[in-house]
Amino acid sequence: MKILIWIKKEDAISGIISEYHATLPQGGYSNYIQVEITQDYFVQLEDKGTQYSASIDGPGVKITSGRSTKNYTYPDFIKEHYGQE
Repeated sequence: MKILIWIKKEDAISGIISEYHATLPQGGYSNYIQVEITQDYFVQLEDKGTQYSASIDGPGVKITSGRSTKNYTYPDFIKEHYGQE
């Protein structure tokens, strides 16, 4: 799955996304470009707690991530919680 987001041009040049938006921000739209990222990279951005805008009629809201930052891999989870491999 590919995901389209809007990021600042400076972030595209540096390769580090400081903030992103699901829709094109209204103010300063000429400073943003649309990029395609993978689902895995999107999850990494969400886990970092970057700014996210999901509003259709305005600049949106800053949302902090409520996701767990722990890395639960299936074999480790089974071993830890069920004592099996």
